[in-house]
Amino acid sequence: KSPPVLILQGTRDSEVDPNQPKTLAAVLTQHHVAHQIKFIEGAGHGFDFEAWRGQPLAEDLRPTVLAFLAKHLGAPAK
Repeated sequence: KSPPVLILQGTRDSEVDPNQPKTLAAVLTQHHVAHQIKFIEGAGHGFDFEAWRGQPLAEDLRPTVLAFLAKHLGAPAK
């Protein structure tokens, strides 16, 4: 009965063990919970949709998040 889960993990995150998101994804798979995992190249802990520590990310994460939400909740009303 879990909602879908989007896991976003920076490749330079020194606060979260890099295996933790992989373990979470494996458990979600085992329990048939819809999920998506994405590693954000060059980002550490606490990034937003566009930047980490004032530096732009390699990609804007808004399309990823919006696509995940649309897939699981439906397209936004116009």
